[in-house]
Amino acid sequence: MKFAKCALLSVVASAVAGTVGAFAPASPSFMTKTTIATTTPLFMSTETNVEEEMVKKETKKEERLRMINSDQFFRKGFKEVRKQVKEDMKSFESPLVDELKTSNYVVKKEGVTVHLAKDFGFCWGVERSIALAYEAVRHYPDKKVHITNELIHNPEVNDNLHKMNVQFIEKTEDNKKRFDTVQEGDVVILPAFGASLEEMDYFDKQNVDVVDTTCPWVSKVWNTVDMHQKKGLTSIIHGKYAHEETVATVSFCEDYICVKDMKEAEMVADYILNGGDRVAFMEHFKNAMSEGFDPDTMLNSVGLANQTTMYKKETRAIGQLFQKTMMSKFGPIEPKKHYIEFDTICPDTMLNSVGLANQTTMYKKETRAIGQLFQKTMMSKFGPIEPKKHYIEFDTICDATQERQDAVDELVDNASELGLDFILVVGGWDSSNTAHLLEIPVKAGVRSFHINRAECIGADNTITHRTMAGEIVTEPLLMDLGKDVVMGVTSGASTPDAAVQDSLSSIFMLKKLNA
Repeated sequence: MKFAKCALLSVVASAVAGTVGAFAPASPSFMTKTTIATTTPLFMSTETNVEEEMVKKETKKEERLRMINSDQFFRKGFKEVRKQVKEDMKSFESPLVDELKTSNYVVKKEGVTVHLAKDFGFCWGVERSIALAYEAVRHYPDKKVHITNELIHNPEVNDNLHKMNVQFIEKTEDNKKRFDTVQEGDVVILPAFGASLEEMDYFDKQNVDVVDTTCPWVSKVWNTVDMHQKKGLTSIIHGKYAHEETVATVSFCEDYICVKDMKEAEMVADYILNGGDRVAFMEHFKNAMSEGFDPDTMLNSVGLANQTTMYKKETRAIGQLFQKTMMSKFGPIEPKKHYIEFDTICPDTMLNSVGLANQTTMYKKETRAIGQLFQKTMMSKFGPIEPKKHYIEFDTICDATQERQDAVDELVDNASELGLDFILVVGGWDSSNTAHLLEIPVKAGVRSFHINRAECIGADNTITHRTMAGEIVTEPLLMDLGKDVVMGVTSGASTPDAAVQDSLSSIFMLKKLNA
């Protein structure tokens, strides 16, 4: 009997938003694009005895792969300290959240009924990133350890790294980074959002050890834009151009333009179809496009990708918009010549290494729930380090982001039936995925608050929170202190369960003191 090897490759439209000049190097070499070339001699005919050099430039993906395979680059952690780090990670756990999960996501304490969203909090990519960073600190007790950005967008996690004496590389007033503080023999941690190609190239040339905690979902986006380049496509990135993840992603692009929402996507689609005021267009997107971008020639063939933490439904709507735009302009024949969206519903995942696929007509949420089950099973058995060795999903639209959005949608849909007074969203104020969780109830007219830590809830019955517009405001929390409270709660993918417990405990105490 012959056995056929099957390789499932599902590359998904994922997107990020990047900014030109968000990374500025400590040396003049950073001011130009990095191109690393290999020289191969080609001998011509013996009659002329002419020797020419054929210079083959590495693609940006090839540059990255070369760097991460060097002896000074570490992506798999350090096994000798793993047991200690597992103990360290227990500080993020929460008995209260565990109780909620085992009681149908509902608890009642001190006159407060809490409905927890069924998907919330830490995703495996964040958990893996923290574990890798903690292992690095323990593995290099006698070395100076730096990190190029916040590890994740969560204040408690970053505070812990400060306490562990990790040096956060400073930014100057013009948003450049002070890499001159990194000395020979030091250690540099790359955060969950990834690092730009220019940053990676700089550290590759220094005598430093690099610990890469980049979320695998993010690097899959980089693979997607690489495929755009190979097919001669301009990358349209759905995301925030100044977000750290996007800054890293666009460094791996050649030609790109970033759109933060449907409104900007419609501006690009309109220009594709109708042309228009080129000067106004270029001014609007000046920070969100590649150097030398020409909208009159570079928008005839495009590929879509998205920042992994964006609102997935919007990304899909943007994809449909560009698909229709290209068909309107070029006709329905050979649509792939002008528009490609790498997206399938087939999560491909690898009893020590497993792979999951689904009939394409199955219920996607159920497929994802099954995938999540195996993901958690493998992490429970083998730990958060080297997840790809035991579990793989080829989908660059982060499932964790989408699942948390769907869970909040469910809370909002049932808000009236449950009698929710408000929904509390816990997570870093600069966390993109957490901000999108707030948008869902706010747009549905449900009173909601986004806090970044428990201290935002005051003993004087006030709450300091971030609005959808990004303002930090303080207002009364409980409208009637004598009345029982019914609330919903969720948390972003970079938020520890312990932060949710602390926030709920503050509300329980507030209600108890005013009973």
